[in-house]
This record gives sequence, C-alpha cells and structure tokens, in this order.
Amino acid sequence: MKNPLSIHLPESVERIHKEAFKNCNCKHFNFPKGSKLKCIEECAIEGELVEEMILPEGMEEFNSVSNKLCIKFLKVPKSLHKLQADAYIMAIPEENSLQDFSFKNTLFIMYSGKLDLEARYKFRNAHYVYENIDLDSISIVNDSKSGISYIRTSRGVIITDIDNNIANLTDLPKTINGEEVLSVNIFYPFSRKWTVDPSPKYRKLLNGNDNEEVAKEKLGNLYSKVKYFVTKVENELDQLYTLERRIIVPERI
Repeated sequence: MKNPLSIHLPESVERIHKEAFKNCNCKHFNFPKGSKLKCIEECAIEGELVEEMILPEGMEEFNSVSNKLCIKFLKVPKSLHKLQADAYIMAIPEENSLQDFSFKNTLFIMYSGKLDLEARYKFRNAHYVYENIDLDSISIVNDSKSGISYIRTSRGVIITDIDNNIANLTDLPKTINGEEVLSVNIFYPFSRKWTVDPSPKYRKLLNGNDNEEVAKEKLGNLYSKVKYFVTKVENELDQLYTLERRIIVPERI
C-alpha cells in the first residue's frame, strides 16, 4: 500500500488484523473519539517510525510485537490489559488494567501516579520511569538551532541530547527556556554486557549516544559532568531496588 503521513481509522473498526498495515511507514495513526477498537493483532502494524499513537479508551489488547514497528510516543488507555509493544516514550495512567505486558525496548515510561511497590515491579524492565506526570503535558522537542533535545513534562524538562558543538555550554543547564531541568538522560543506560539490548530502530532515537566515542565528541567538555548509573541486573528483585537510580541527573541537582 502507499505510505500516507497519517491514517484515520473509522469509529466502527473493532479489530486491526495481522499484517493489515504491513510495510506501511505512516507517521500517525488516529483513532476517533468513541472508537470501538478492541484489539490490534500481532504484526498488524509495521513502520520505520510512528511518531504518535494515542490508543482509544475501551481498547483491550495491543499485540504488535513486530520488530519492524518503532513508536516514538504511545499513550495507553485505562482499559488496556494486554500490551506487547514498545515505545521510545510510553504514557501510562495510574488507574490501568495492565496484566500481560512487556517493556524490553521502552526507554521512558511516564506514569501519572506514585511508584508504589506494585508499579515498580510492573515497570521493572523499562529503562527510565518517572512518576506523578501529567500525561497530557508530554511533548518532544528537537531544537537543532540550540543543539539541545528534550522531553517536556509537567514536572520539568528531561534532556535527551546535547550537541555542544552547537550549544557551546560550559556547564549542564538547570533550566531550558525557563523550565526546570528534571534530569539529563543522554546516555542509553545499558549495553550488551548488561541487560537487554535495544533494537536498531530504537537506537536511532538515541542520537548515537549509545556509542561512547560519539557521545564524547558531541558533549565535549560536558562529557565528564554528566553523571549516569549503570547496573548489572542479577535477578528481578534487584531491579526493584535500582529502578529509581536509573534516573540520570546533573551532579549538582
């Protein structure tokens, strides 16, 4: 099929079948208010990079585990109980129905509630987890003129990339355009010798920062100022205790 920038699904669609959107590299899947969609089957959607998917309330299963699907921002409804998909950023409400799920390639989970023990265990395979986030506040900013890329949230800015050849900073910023810097997550926290390796498509979203030499060249004098934590996970229980320590922060914050 041809590759439109956006696909608008009719309200009456209840199921997206396997390979329905095979080799469809559209940027947006739009679900109308009142959508009757219940299920997206395995490998139903394939795409180099889907910029945004906001799943409709009432949907129950998302099974697109295809390694040909890369989602930049995925918002999960309260009704969803099966989730076999990953995203660069995944927004999850505190009141959710998730029972069967996997987050092995999800980099950022934005959670609207407090991370209690149950939530920590549920999200233990994600790489960065933030609590008490207004899910409607999230936006991604890639500012090529300033050399700084970041995620805007209700709690502050999460810096995801700095090209200091452009930014020309002498220190890590405490604010971006008047907004407080919540954390600096420039590096991918794990490599092959640690735990699950990100798929090549998700590596593209890291702007080359999973490569130490690339990161050093881009950060310049800021490289030594970025403090980041890597943990070798021996068992699932360890992940409960190291989850919050995966948040990367400037040394002085």
